[in-house]
Amino acid sequence: MAKNTSLTAKELRAQTQTDLAAQVEALRRDMWARRQKTQDGSLQQTHHARLLRRQIARIKTIQREQQQPVAPAQGAK
Repeated sequence: MAKNTSLTAKELRAQTQTDLAAQVEALRRDMWARRQKTQDGSLQQTHHARLLRRQIARIKTIQREQQQPVAPAQGAK
């Protein structure tokens, strides 16, 4: 598994968009390699695929948050 999969959301928010995009790319490559090993039958730790998907989603959520301006809450005065 990629070494950067254990970063928390707080740590990810401190990174730049370029760093986040590079991490997503690295995680996707790792995920691809794991899929290949699954087809070969040589993958031992199948739970890592789930962790990778979650980490990618976490990073993409933070990227989206950084792109959109924060809107005021509904009903707030």
